[in-house]
Amino acid sequence: MIDIRLAGGTLRSAPGGASAAEQLLPSIELTDLDGLRFNRDQLRGKPVLIEFWATWCPPCLSTLGWMKELDPARVQVVAIAVESKREDVETLVRRHQLPGRVVMATPEVLAAFGGVPAVPTLMIADGNGKILRTFYGAPPDLHREIEKVIGIGPGKFSSHR
Repeated sequence: MIDIRLAGGTLRSAPGGASAAEQLLPSIELTDLDGLRFNRDQLRGKPVLIEFWATWCPPCLSTLGWMKELDPARVQVVAIAVESKREDVETLVRRHQLPGRVVMATPEVLAAFGGVPAVPTLMIADGNGKILRTFYGAPPDLHREIEKVIGIGPGKFSSHR
């Protein structure tokens, strides 16, 4: 995947299909940096963006920065840090005021999500936990595609009106 991107090639995201349409977010219990536990059932009701990111990944930080503009009353963000030290994650969360719930990846979390083949990986689930689409890497139109998948126009999930 990295070799393709470095060579100037593009990677398509995984579109929703019959099998993807039936896939749900895992029911694993997650623990955020504040020690609060939550699971898929507690995320019901609003679309959920799950970003697998790393402190060393500029596209990850760009997307997390963009997510700060989303209205938390209309969409939920779960940022799962991979390949990063907890103290580095905590520093970035404080410095950049990262949105949503920030979780440190564990082997159990990664296994529950079927592994993470690329950083960043972003999953979009509907309000019932059904995975609508997964993006690997950071295509240039990622933010616009997220808005399309959720069924909104540009800025409609923004907290700034």
